Amino acid sequence: IRDLSDVDDPNFFRFADYLNAQLKYTKAYWIEDSLWLFYERELSGEENMEELLTRMIHRLNYAFQYAYQAFEETYKKDDDIEKSEDQ
Repeated sequence: IRDLSDVDDPNFFRFADYLNAQLKYTKAYWIEDSLWLFYERELSGEENMEELLTRMIHRLNYAFQYAYQAFEETYKKDDDIEKSEDQ
């Protein structure tokens, strides 16, 4: 969901930890220079796979939207703070 190729910021790693603490079943991992979302859940073998896949897709979509919004709000606040400090 995010690429680090143009950003050098250690807060990106803290952001992944934040997402992992906030979202159930959906986990954020850094792979090379990108942030990826995955759905993790132990299966008992009795699940209806069609319903489960539908829930997984919906939760991943929600997680993506949540992460994107949280990212934008976090870095917008940082930009606003930097702008006010420059004045």
